Amino acid sequence: MKASKALYLSVLLAVGLSAGTLEGTLTQTGSYSIAGEFASYDFNSDGKIAPSDWTFKTSDGSVYQLLGDTSDANVAKVGVFGWKLLSNFTPKIPSFYLAFLGQDIDGDGSTKFDWVVIDDSDGAVYKLAGQDPVNKSFKYGNTTGIKASVNKETKKIAFTSTTTTSTASFRISSSSYTNGSEIASKYSCQGTNISPQYSWANAPANTSSYALIMDDEVSPCGTGDQACKHWSVFNITSSTSSLNENASTSGLVQGANYAGGVGYEGPCPPTTHTYKTTVYALNSSMPTIASGTGLTRSQFESSYKSYIVGSDTISGTFAP
Repeated sequence: MKASKALYLSVLLAVGLSAGTLEGTLTQTGSYSIAGEFASYDFNSDGKIAPSDWTFKTSDGSVYQLLGDTSDANVAKVGVFGWKLLSNFTPKIPSFYLAFLGQDIDGDGSTKFDWVVIDDSDGAVYKLAGQDPVNKSFKYGNTTGIKASVNKETKKIAFTSTTTTSTASFRISSSSYTNGSEIASKYSCQGTNISPQYSWANAPANTSSYALIMDDEVSPCGTGDQACKHWSVFNITSSTSSLNENASTSGLVQGANYAGGVGYEGPCPPTTHTYKTTVYALNSSMPTIASGTGLTRSQFESSYKSYIVGSDTISGTFAP
């Protein structure tokens, strides 16, 4: 952390910040709500920003002045750090934002103090770790793997990966057809209707499981959430890197398809259609999905976006 930034953050929390062995790697990408906004305000008009010259705006719109470590019995949280509610006060433009990702950043087995502060100037993310009882300050730590951007209109913070293993290097392929080519009839309703072979490689380091979904967005199917669901496989273990041809008969956890069944349902279009199959690399917080759950690629991405650490798609066409 740069010296000036450390100073700002120490003032920001009105109690100072003490660095320590708090570095950790963030893996939770996705969008999270702003829990609070910090802004400076020269309350005594002396041209300086003192520890008590910071405001904190909560998600419900309440604004508080931070007062620093205090023994004032009229101030909340005596002996820790104080604040007071401000009435009819409009804070300045925030410099820092508070968010909670629900991730055990430093690996201590708890998320109790795993709040992060985002510097709006450069998207840097810092972890807060509770009060240091000796120095009467809040501890902070640098984080790696994540940058953040703040959307003031939607009140959301988007966390994106900065790791060297990017989603672009994660690849899906098939021995049944190449990307953009025609899918053979044996994988369709005109043949034996067996599922194609798929393989994937170069998954992100923090991958704990996979999911695979095949759908069709050509009319009369809809697009996005309304696409026709042809195949979905969930809860694929991290040690798995392929699905063999006709794997749909091998006891996988599979979702509902457009025909009302569970498992693979091959192409059966009235005209030439395009079929997209996406494999998703998922982090350790990804919940299990029950057999028979019907999801298009769009629905899966909307429902589980905070768990997706990588994805890649292969397309194939089929004509009757």
